[in-house]
Amino acid sequence: MRKELPMTKNVILSITIQAGNGKAELIKICISSDHLEENLQELMNRIFQISGAITLAEYDRGLHQEEYKEGKVKRTEARTYELQGGSIRYSRRTIQMPDGRICKPLDELLGFGKHSRRSQRAKEQICALAADTTYRNVAVLETHLTGYPISPSTVCRTVKEVGNRINVQDVAYEADEPGTVRSQVLFGESDGVWIPLQGEKEKKVEIRAAVMYTGKKTINGGRKKLQNKKTFTAIGLTSAEWQKALCEQAYSHYDLNSARLLIVGGDGGSWVQNSFDLLGIKRVEKTLDQYHINKAIKIAFGNVIDIKPILKDLYRNGFESVKEQLTKATMKGTSEGRKQRSRCLAYLSNHAEQIVPLSQRNLPCELPAPSLGTMESNCSKLVAHRMKTRGCSWSIEGATGMLAILRHKEELTEHTFKYDAIRKLAAKKKTLKRVLSQGQTGTISHGSFPILKSGKMSTPYAKVFKDIIDVKLPL
Repeated sequence: MRKELPMTKNVILSITIQAGNGKAELIKICISSDHLEENLQELMNRIFQISGAITLAEYDRGLHQEEYKEGKVKRTEARTYELQGGSIRYSRRTIQMPDGRICKPLDELLGFGKHSRRSQRAKEQICALAADTTYRNVAVLETHLTGYPISPSTVCRTVKEVGNRINVQDVAYEADEPGTVRSQVLFGESDGVWIPLQGEKEKKVEIRAAVMYTGKKTINGGRKKLQNKKTFTAIGLTSAEWQKALCEQAYSHYDLNSARLLIVGGDGGSWVQNSFDLLGIKRVEKTLDQYHINKAIKIAFGNVIDIKPILKDLYRNGFESVKEQLTKATMKGTSEGRKQRSRCLAYLSNHAEQIVPLSQRNLPCELPAPSLGTMESNCSKLVAHRMKTRGCSWSIEGATGMLAILRHKEELTEHTFKYDAIRKLAAKKKTLKRVLSQGQTGTISHGSFPILKSGKMSTPYAKVFKDIIDVKLPL
């Protein structure tokens, strides 16, 4: 039996593009049913390139006839402008003004710097991708998105350029207005993350990270979400600079005048404990993070005594309640083990006041649900997942740039990709529907308008009636 071949259909499309009274450009393409997606994508690329080239030509012509009409064209060069959606090939003019200045009007209009051919939005797109994956993967994805091949080295240079520009702004940031988040109790935690360096005198560098919040909210099961969270990261800052930068960011987010108590958690390090000293909150209670206590006791004493009852008694009654037991256990085992246990005992003794349970400290206000202990997971999300756990090593410049991008990852993603913005809009609409269904916005009248079922929705009054029925609140 002869096998019947599938049918093929072709459609010829012709599109004319013209700007003002300029020359019209004709795009003609055959859309085949066998290659529908490929042909449509080719059509979109050609429309983007041709319409972009015509638009740039109109910009250049207007600049030469108006702002730079007294100048003389010195040369014309072919250039490729790389935008977020693709690349545009165009011949750019260089103009010499009567006073001797050399100008590139089109570059100045579009915001392209010297030797730069990639738009700021395109650079931000690269950085948003680089915040989640390796430079090599970003090069593949960006090439696929724009159709213009780039290398991992280009991705690296872009991250350094954009990230360091953002970092300069963050370090110099000074809050003009106080924040609006009001809470009697604020929680603050900080810690350091060491990352490996390449080509530097030092082998490693410490990244400082901190998080502030007003409490925790249960999502489901044992998962909790920090409320009114604000995160901070920095590299290469002194303790004084770190405290100032953290203070400015906190001041812009929280109403610090409403806070009566600040609970500070950390591993006991000097800069960690002093990170929040400039906030100006009257009552500050410092606590030793349970993660580091558990880790220190487990490593030092885990092989000589049962540490579960020790930890339980420690967190309930403080260091004095377990001091005698730990002191006796210190003399057991090898000499190296005894040294390690002595260091652990000294660590706990030096921070004994910070181990005292908060319930025994006569606090000025009631605490929300048990908090603290969130720094390790936040360090992983903020820094370690991208900069430490993938076998990467960094230059100081590259690490500074990537850290700044990670701090503003959400804003970069929303600015360059529409998905997150659409997802948030959908969430707002769902919330609105839930509020309306629960009757929390007051009494909403419901009625039937037979005219809307007549099929004459094009009549002017039909839309008026429909808007009355379909109540929509501003998002």
